Formats: sequence, structure tokens, C-alpha cells
Amino acid sequence: MVPLFERHQYFYVSVNIPPAILGSGEILPMVDELQLTPYLSRIVCEVTERQALTSVGRSALERARHSGMSIAIDDFGTGHSGLMQIVGLDFDILKIDHSLIDTILTNQTAARMLRGIVALAAALRLHTVAEGVETWEEAFFLRAAGVDCGQGWFWSKAVSGPQAARILEEGYQLMPDRRSGSKNSWKGLHSDPANPDRSFRTVDFPPFGFFQGQ
Repeated sequence: MVPLFERHQYFYVSVNIPPAILGSGEILPMVDELQLTPYLSRIVCEVTERQALTSVGRSALERARHSGMSIAIDDFGTGHSGLMQIVGLDFDILKIDHSLIDTILTNQTAARMLRGIVALAAALRLHTVAEGVETWEEAFFLRAAGVDCGQGWFWSKAVSGPQAARILEEGYQLMPDRRSGSKNSWKGLHSDPANPDRSFRTVDFPPFGFFQGQ
């Protein structure tokens, strides 16, 4: 993992960590053992909306924040919290649940809700990540709606660390995205929807997460 951080300036890792573990003090020794301490600011801890609102969750988020790690609220939109509870949390990234993404092209209400979430995140100065992006059309809709990042099978299914390194070296680059104002963007080969098995084209995207670790 260290070589990926060293070679790619904008590379970061996002990990689901239960609050009980995040707040236990076990994470930092583990990070140090993996020689990732210099890259703490590029490690994102994901907790769900429900987990974040518990007393254990709030304490864990505070501990992670003090360590220098970023915080993401995962599966946003699936919990039952009020907006004021969300506003009271200290986090950096809002991950929009795939259940909403699945319907944005066929349901006007879902599309409007998506734009509302993006507007809320912008007002709170949060980055947004769309989960479960599977098609070219979804990816472009999300970019047009102002979503900062995305992840899903449109880019790749889950891959191992060595496979991720090979993909980055052979076909993808991380670079600043000056057009959208987001921190960086992906540039790489993506299948042409008109002929997905045979042809490819190079397209710039926001920093959509194109792989997940196994």
C-alpha cells in the first residue's frame, strides 16, 4: 500500500470501521505497523449514519478526527435521523446510498432528492460520493448534478492491492480537476456503451473510486 501513496499524490483509502473499533485505540498502532502513519490524512474512516449518531459513534469520530484521519458518513439516506443531528456531526464526506442512485434515471423524485443532498453537502462544505454507479448514464448524470466522486462496477469490481497498483500504473491517472473544482479527477480507459466489448475511449471524471479492496 505504501508505494501507492508514494507514487500517486491524490490516492486515498476509504475503510469501513465499526465505531467500537475506531474508538478503541487499536487503529493507530495498526496504521503504524503498516507504515501508513505519514499518510493518515489520506485514510478515510467510513461509518454509517446510524452508527455515527450513537454515543459510541460520536466518541469514535472525535478520536479519529484528532488522529488526522478523514471521516465519511456511509449509506446516507438509509437512516432515520433528522437534519439537525447530521449537522451536529464533524465529518468530511457524505456517501449517498446506492438505493437512491439506482432510481435517479427513472424517478424524478429520486433525482430531485439527489440534487437536494448535493446542495446540502455544498452548504456544509462536504464532499459527496455516489455509491453503486453501474452505467455510463448514471456517471454522467451524477457529474452534471454536482456529485464530487463515485464508486461502482462502472469502473471495476473489487480488486486486490496488487491489481489496483497495476490498474493505476497501466490505465489510470490521478490529477487535479480544475473544471469541477473538486480535488482531483480520474483519467483512464472506459468502455464505450455503444460497443462495450470492443472499443474504449479516454474520458475525464471526478475522482470516482474505481475499485474496492477484497
